[in-house]
Amino acid sequence: MRLRVCAGLLIASAGVTTGCRSHAPAVLFDCRVSSPSAQASAGPPRAAVSASRLTSTSQLLQLESARRYVFVVPRSRELLLSPAKEATWFDHAAIARHEPVLTAGGLTAFHDGRSVNKVVLDAQSAVYCPTTESLREAVALVAAAGVSEDRIRVERRAFSCVEAAPGAAAAAGGSARDYGDVMVEIDRRFTLAGAAIARKDADTADYYLYALLRSVRDDLQRARPPESRPNQALEGFAQTFIKDDFPPLRQAVWDEDWPRAGASFSKAAATCNACHEAANVRFLVVRSPFAARSPTNAGRAR
Repeated sequence: MRLRVCAGLLIASAGVTTGCRSHAPAVLFDCRVSSPSAQASAGPPRAAVSASRLTSTSQLLQLESARRYVFVVPRSRELLLSPAKEATWFDHAAIARHEPVLTAGGLTAFHDGRSVNKVVLDAQSAVYCPTTESLREAVALVAAAGVSEDRIRVERRAFSCVEAAPGAAAAAGGSARDYGDVMVEIDRRFTLAGAAIARKDADTADYYLYALLRSVRDDLQRARPPESRPNQALEGFAQTFIKDDFPPLRQAVWDEDWPRAGASFSKAAATCNACHEAANVRFLVVRSPFAARSPTNAGRAR
């Protein structure tokens, strides 16, 4: 039986009013990591992600207060919420089984263990890239679960998305950029992202991190390889960054978990420095503002 919800909700910060949804046309968002090329760029998904249908406020009270959890609303108009505390950007696709959704994003419940004080919803799903307006589906379902309408909020800001076919639009016949030039650009973006994380600026950090991903994932692939090492010999470092380092780093920034973001940034910087060593450009050092100075790093800094 399809849930009928008629809610005159003013979505805070979004300026969207929901009406009766029984006859509303379904606006669907496709999964952007269905193709092998997109999955390769985003990294491997987890084997399984558990999720349960939100039906009551008691489920929200079981969540850690003020922590973000991922959810999807499939065509069945159910809010499927994952209890995983360390969600990855693939979890939305796993919960929805790569099927189209009405919306997807994050849910943060603020409570004292007895009652829900506020629920904040966002449309942050890199693999589905839904609009903020689509969250009216989630707002109505949270209200139907028993949360008072005046305690539901929507975070409205732009979020980056996974490109459907990364690297597919390389310029034909164009001259390849020098590998070293791309590495200098990566170093600059690393520095700017690290500075944004250090001052706890999530929007700016996310902007430069996604630009950093494009440089590593796309620009390095098209660059003229260094004479000292063939491009294939350095590909492993790039894949380590793309699959192992980038997803948890970006997720930590999204969660605004700054200690975790700092640790993830230092890990990603170490991968890049190992690549620089292999390419015989060890003088190009990505310095993490969160890593303890070691004798090696001190020597490089001179």
